[in-house]
Amino acid sequence: MARLRELWLQLQSINRIQSPPINRVRQQLAKEFPEAALSDSKPGDDGMVPLWAWLAGRERNTRRKSSYYDRLYAKSIAPKYGVPISDFTRTLAGLLCDLRDWENKIVASILELLAAPEFMAYRKVMTRFGIGV
Repeated sequence: MARLRELWLQLQSINRIQSPPINRVRQQLAKEFPEAALSDSKPGDDGMVPLWAWLAGRERNTRRKSSYYDRLYAKSIAPKYGVPISDFTRTLAGLLCDLRDWENKIVASILELLAAPEFMAYRKVMTRFGIGV
């Protein structure tokens, strides 16, 4: 239980750490790539947020390669006016990708702990009430 609590607190801490860089990247994108500034920041199947990964130049582990943001940026108004995506924005996006990787590792550890026989009774009850992991 102590390890589970420790991991949960770490996960909550990472969630709080992510908010300021996300807000700052969105501010930057309002000028540098306005079409993507308010894009959804939900993680994809690989656990990465597609926009952050694209900005940071990170390879994603997906079944098919997506060029959505490449196409959207090619049509964007900012490059037409000579406003590129800054290194600052790309570095912050890289930081967000690193935090996301860290979050994914913690979640994997939590799921591993919850698979232990000691937690099966709790998981059955939670499943009955429709409460996910």
